[in-house]
Amino acid sequence: MLKLSKFFLYLALFAPVIVARNLFFPFITGKAIFFRTAIELALFCWLVFLINADKENKKTQILHLRKISRHPIFITVTLFTFFYLIAGLFGVNLHNSFWSNFERGEGIFQLIHYWLFFVLIIILIKTKKDWMSFLKTSLTASILISLYALGQLIGAYNPEGVIAKSVIAASARVSGTLGNPSYLSVYLLFHFLFALIIIFSEKQTWKKFAWFGVLLFQIFIFFNTQTRGAILGLAVGIFIALCFLALSRQKQSIAASKVKYPKNRGAQVIEKKSHLQAIARIILGLSLVLLVIFIFTLNSQIWKKIPGLNRFSSFSFSELESRFLTWGSALAGIIERPIFGWGPENFPFAFDKYYDARHFGGESWFDRAHNFFLDYTVSGGFILFLGYLSIFVIFYYIFRRLPNIVKPTQGNMIIKAAFLAVPIAYLVQNIVLFDVLPIYLALFTFLALFTNLTISPTEEIKNERQPEKDNKRQATKFILSFLLVIIVIGSLYNTSWRPLQKNKILIESLRASRRDPALANETFTKAIDFASPVGQGDTVEQLGIFMVDLLQTINQGNIEVSPEFVNKAINYANETFDKTKERKLLIGVKSWYIFGLVNLFASRTLNNPLYFVRAKTIFQEGLKIAPTRFEFIYGLLDISLMENDLETARSLLNLAEKLRPDLEQNKIYEAKFKELSALKEIKTSQ
Repeated sequence: MLKLSKFFLYLALFAPVIVARNLFFPFITGKAIFFRTAIELALFCWLVFLINADKENKKTQILHLRKISRHPIFITVTLFTFFYLIAGLFGVNLHNSFWSNFERGEGIFQLIHYWLFFVLIIILIKTKKDWMSFLKTSLTASILISLYALGQLIGAYNPEGVIAKSVIAASARVSGTLGNPSYLSVYLLFHFLFALIIIFSEKQTWKKFAWFGVLLFQIFIFFNTQTRGAILGLAVGIFIALCFLALSRQKQSIAASKVKYPKNRGAQVIEKKSHLQAIARIILGLSLVLLVIFIFTLNSQIWKKIPGLNRFSSFSFSELESRFLTWGSALAGIIERPIFGWGPENFPFAFDKYYDARHFGGESWFDRAHNFFLDYTVSGGFILFLGYLSIFVIFYYIFRRLPNIVKPTQGNMIIKAAFLAVPIAYLVQNIVLFDVLPIYLALFTFLALFTNLTISPTEEIKNERQPEKDNKRQATKFILSFLLVIIVIGSLYNTSWRPLQKNKILIESLRASRRDPALANETFTKAIDFASPVGQGDTVEQLGIFMVDLLQTINQGNIEVSPEFVNKAINYANETFDKTKERKLLIGVKSWYIFGLVNLFASRTLNNPLYFVRAKTIFQEGLKIAPTRFEFIYGLLDISLMENDLETARSLLNLAEKLRPDLEQNKIYEAKFKELSALKEIKTSQ
């Protein structure tokens, strides 16, 4: 069972490779379900082994658990996970905090699995041989992802080719199987270190060169992600690593008899300059010169031809305007709930409440702050952020205890420098990003490796199981093992299989919506009625989008559908929206906007004033939740002008002009308002 547990743990490393084309959010859902399944099976096998192990093996496992539980990194990672759970309990929507949605696939439940992944690594991967195998497996997964990215790159230059048709998201900015170039760049940052460890650990020259080739290939893919944050993080990390190497002296142990210390017969440790130190100083100097040249020739055509650097040459702070506005909303949310935050996955609640109207007209819906400090602090207050930050504070505090990993001294220095640099690179790029499954996997693997290297070894397990003569104990072990089987089957069924099935039905609904409205409505009903702990909010939102598209198509005369069917479909959609709203399964106010449009369009299509009234009510609710969102201001402005309610229209116009005096739509609405005011005056005078 121990070997089987290791197998599933190794299998979890391939979660980032999964691309489920037949699922809603193909880059997210498949990975999350695959990872959770692998970890639950790995945990199950280890627990069964522990239950059935003989006294010697059980004692060894328990002693090892006690030992790792005292390690500072283990303590801080566990506290971070605990604070994450506490933040959800004190947040504004526990269900969403715990289960998240199809789009992100994160939440408390998922983070517990990341923590289990971290713990299982420390428990099961202990020897150097195990670690080399584990890191090679992780690198194998990263190679597959990088090959997919290469296919995207080739597809970008040959869009009609076979490769372009075989991959999703063919682009000059590659994302691999992760769906986002930024995710891929951070994921690869950690694998640069893993590759270096393998290179210096291999004894055969051809294997060293083979893994060095892998490293070069991944560096090539890294720069073709063209992710400025990650490239900047790498540059800062390399600078720190070079400073470390340039200032470090090589320590050597020599016999006392070879130096002039006649009274001391033991070994003496001396420090001396090394060639590596000199090389590091030269590279550091050249790097600074190149940096100065790059800054002063930023607009040169040379840099524009180099992937990654080309995006620096065309950089403008106006590109970050949307991020700055989002950060402002996040800070306002932190001020309101500074201790425990809004709860994990609940950023949309804070964002909508403190929505900056300058977003309107561009990207307007955010579920992340795109900044690790703000994301973790909004999610769990300063308690969660400090818990997260403490991991890295402790890491650098005990960094000096990092032992030699490989035999060559200079190789050790390079690896230590990389250990020093990688977290810095990760934190720098996280100023404009957030953590997702592939990044968590790489980060927790890195932390588990560091924990293993800085903890004293435990005696290896020799036998998995020895026969017991005590029949009562055997019966107890059987019962416990059977209960574990029931628990793991129940967990996998409810938390993996059911979300997977709901997701599949949802994607069927979306496909049907393009060709058969009746079939789409029937399939949406099936998806909504299918019980699952995650995905109801996504499904209801997509139902609303389907209804908006259908009504617009009918109004344009592109499709003929019976009024009875439309009326029935809208009533069902409204009932579903109300039920989901009551159960607090809707995240943010986007669904309010969508269903407000559904009823507004329905009132025009069916000439039914009841839908008009309902649209007004939904928009009013939305504006109450998000008082600066123009989606609701303009929606209510349209309705008030149609109702000839000039007093309300004037109030909304004043609000719109106060928030965004630059918007052209304000002038259009102002003209309509004046026209209606003039008509009203004429009627009054008559």
